[in-house]
Amino acid sequence: MVQMPEVIKETDLKTNPYSNIAKLSSDRIRKVMSSFSNRSYDFPFDIGFRYFKLTPTNFKIWIDFTGKDLDKMNYLFEEFNDSLNVNWKDDNVKSEILLTEGFPLDSILTKLDYVKRNTVYQARSTIFSHSLLICLDSKIDIDTLNKLKIDDSNIFICLDKSISDQHKLSFSDKGLIKTI
Repeated sequence: MVQMPEVIKETDLKTNPYSNIAKLSSDRIRKVMSSFSNRSYDFPFDIGFRYFKLTPTNFKIWIDFTGKDLDKMNYLFEEFNDSLNVNWKDDNVKSEILLTEGFPLDSILTKLDYVKRNTVYQARSTIFSHSLLICLDSKIDIDTLNKLKIDDSNIFICLDKSISDQHKLSFSDKGLIKTI
């Protein structure tokens, strides 16, 4: 379900404690789900749901430089050594990566347990034959890179600063690697 957070008129708030339709709708879904969980249905699928809000991007927005001051230009480049905003959150960036790569929000995101030195997630969707491997750690261990099966069946996405240029080049030969 997609629902805009349209404000409920003040006159309606006296009989309805919800400030907008999105909150009302999500609470109704939760109540229906709890009625299913109280019964012994044998569903072959998850009856849960995810709640997403539209928020600003987690990525810094590039501003074209038009001046002649080299110090300002260098400062601009220094600001973009890290492409993420200061207060980024792991789950938010993973969701944004999914959407940017064309994966739907109902994609299955699984933490790869066989990778011990870093946190790597694999995103899968029924609409794609390939998967995404996402690691947002500030430093990626070479053991992690060796354990990942980077080939044409997946795309590896990591922070640009977390992997050396040499490793980027060697792993781009094996499969698709993208840095943010």
